[in-house]
Amino acid sequence: MCRKIFTGLAMLGVGAYLITGTSMGSYARTAYVQTVGYFKGQIPLEFQLERAKQLVSELGPDIHRAARDIAIEEVRVARLQQEVTLAQKDQQEQETAILALREQVGKGQATYTIGSRTFTLVDLEKDLSRRFKSFRRASDHLSDKSKVLQAREAKLAAARDTYVELLDSKKELEGEIESLDSQQKILEAKKVAKRIVIDEGRFQAAREALADVKERLAVDQKLIETEGFTVEPVPAEELPPANLTQEIDAFFSQKKASHPSA
Repeated sequence: MCRKIFTGLAMLGVGAYLITGTSMGSYARTAYVQTVGYFKGQIPLEFQLERAKQLVSELGPDIHRAARDIAIEEVRVARLQQEVTLAQKDQQEQETAILALREQVGKGQATYTIGSRTFTLVDLEKDLSRRFKSFRRASDHLSDKSKVLQAREAKLAAARDTYVELLDSKKELEGEIESLDSQQKILEAKKVAKRIVIDEGRFQAAREALADVKERLAVDQKLIETEGFTVEPVPAEELPPANLTQEIDAFFSQKKASHPSA
């Protein structure tokens, strides 16, 4: 059993070496790339465009989530800014109180009357110490919160820039898709026009056939006209007499003799 396992592993190792470390590997990779390229070339352009449209449309929910995340972060950053502003104001007030109390302690009096109450020097020193410790803790906390605020403001600004870039990229992709879609439609129209093959020889044959028909019709018309034309003979009984001219001359001679001119 172990021998079979080792044999299998050895064969896998040899196969991996042949694929990755030898010229056979380069042949395999080249064949893979060419195969992938071939199948990509078989995919219709319409399908590729629809796929691109679908991928771009799927960016919409992601961009919407990014906008929502930015809006949430803006609210949180605004709240943190307000907290930092209030803490800074409180720190300023505490600092004023500590400095005023420090001034009183520095006088070294045995007792102090503040308002309607009387305090000893020890009381003021204890209160000053307590206030100062609280002030330092608050200062450290405010410093940390301010750093957090700065970091979140920087990240928020970067997120806004990224969001704007996403919108611009989406619009750019939509514009490219629209342009490619128009180009594809133009190419498709050209393909349709190219598929309309006109056999000019058939048109010429039809024209010649029509010319032959016209010629035959003209010939038939002429033949009918020729066959219908006949020369009518002059009837012998209607011919003038042979001495017609002599008869005419005699008639007019007699007429002149009967009616001499004046």
